[in-house]
Amino acid sequence: MIEYINGVNQEGLANPDDPWEEVSRTVNDMLAWNLLSELPIASIVFSQYYDKADEPLRIQLQRMLNGYASCLGMAADIEQADAGEAVDAIQRIELYKGDEREAHWLGRPLGIKRPAEYTPNLLGGASSQSDWENIIPSLEVLRGDLSVEGGEMVLTPWEKPFPGYVTMDLNFVLDESSDFTVYMEAISEDDQLMRKIVSNGG
Repeated sequence: MIEYINGVNQEGLANPDDPWEEVSRTVNDMLAWNLLSELPIASIVFSQYYDKADEPLRIQLQRMLNGYASCLGMAADIEQADAGEAVDAIQRIELYKGDEREAHWLGRPLGIKRPAEYTPNLLGGASSQSDWENIIPSLEVLRGDLSVEGGEMVLTPWEKPFPGYVTMDLNFVLDESSDFTVYMEAISEDDQLMRKIVSNGG
């Protein structure tokens, strides 16, 4: 069959031994797989390896898996002997539209939505993702320079040799202690097949 179809058997959303961490890496891997595969895609994702911390959130985590599977074009399997009535109810209501038994129903998926796009920009109160006039003053770069070309921000490493990595700090103030999201799209123009972007939150 591998001559005719291609796909992923994803045991959770991330590492097989911890299904709920590194979700963004898994989503990026799946998007790349769907884009680069030359064969029809047939993929499945299911949940397993719940630990004691995950068990109380089982319903929320299963709903999250169903949503990601729908957006990524994967089949979601939640048939488990020890799933319990609550998880079975999710299958009946969300995947089959209740009594109407419409297979694979999960509302009307519109694709992946990034909540950060619908919240105020903390970098200089920028009015959009390309409001570089306000964003760039909130950034500090080591071992490189920032510029704007063709409406895009460009980070250019120094040409002279230097120790360490090109580093960019994001400076902003939170009015209260809370979570925040960093959403960034980046592309490298060198000849490396992969380019890692490492974050160091403090």
